[in-house]
Amino acid sequence: IGFMEDYEDEDDVQSDLRDLQKKQKEYDYGDDEYEALEDRIDAKRKKIKDIRFRDSQQRARDQERAKKQGRKIGIGGGLGS
Repeated sequence: IGFMEDYEDEDDVQSDLRDLQKKQKEYDYGDDEYEALEDRIDAKRKKIKDIRFRDSQQRARDQERAKKQGRKIGIGGGLGS
């Protein structure tokens, strides 16, 4: 269960990013709040990159495992593959 605490869905993080960007537009460039929001936006962008990297690594491990077991995983990777 501990590993699930760090797990965030990319869609959720994207939504948070859009909300922060909307909120940032309420402030003038250079304001303290604008800069604080910019830092949070940068952190969300990094989180999205981390999620995509993690997902691609998991996909590669799944494909390697399936290959060793003699199964094929198609693009969808679902039951019909």
